[in-house]
Amino acid sequence: MVTCIDISSLYKGKRGKAILIVEQLAKLKHENLVDIYDFWMVPDQLIFIEMECPSTLSQWKTYTKRRMGTSEVLETLQ
Repeated sequence: MVTCIDISSLYKGKRGKAILIVEQLAKLKHENLVDIYDFWMVPDQLIFIEMECPSTLSQWKTYTKRRMGTSEVLETLQ
């Protein structure tokens, strides 16, 4: 599965942070996280992420539409 993040509306500092986050997420391996296989960019515009398809796509769409706090993320990883 390939998903895309539009970073064109972010200022330069935030773009760099978004790229760093994707790089760090690609290194994480956990049973409650989808695996990120690869990612590539259109400089200053888009980040494409090739990743494992979640077991239930409807659940994935629900999670991508809301923000998770740090405590909720850590709970998921336990």
